[in-house]
Amino acid sequence: MSRSYSYFRFYEELNNYLPKERQKQTFTYQFLGRPNLRECIEDLEVPHAEIDLILVGGKPTSLDSQLKGREFVSVYPVFESFDISGVGHLHSEPLRKTKFLLDTGLKELDQKLQSMGYDSLYFSRLSTEQIVQISKEEKRIILTKNPELLSDEAVTHGHVLIDTDPKLQFEKVVKRFQLD
Repeated sequence: MSRSYSYFRFYEELNNYLPKERQKQTFTYQFLGRPNLRECIEDLEVPHAEIDLILVGGKPTSLDSQLKGREFVSVYPVFESFDISGVGHLHSEPLRKTKFLLDTGLKELDQKLQSMGYDSLYFSRLSTEQIVQISKEEKRIILTKNPELLSDEAVTHGHVLIDTDPKLQFEKVVKRFQLD
């Protein structure tokens, strides 16, 4: 099996998952065979649930598209507040009513979101499968400190919080999802 390569560029907050030398620039990604974009993106440790638009050669594509080699791949974060349906985003429609599901360790953030009138649920003892199921059934955005949780193929919307301070977490969520 021969080794090939493509060029990747990640935009905005997706750069937070990449090592410094790959942030905010085009870089070469080497691979064997014909992997799909989901495999490549997860290999680069970027949660697919944080992605809403992938362009290959300037054309919208899906996570299941296979790389042939020498493509230019542009990867964009979720556009919750903009309708980009005309350009082929990965999710069928943006979430219109923003609802959250918070993972272990985010109880104070949950309390802050609820006190500000946002629809959020916090569970301290759910399995990954249960979190994903609730998120999918109730169309909730998963907020977590664990990037691996968002790598589950069934996750459609999620965000990893790096900060440990609940006040900073709240500010990041408000900014990220453009909450009023």
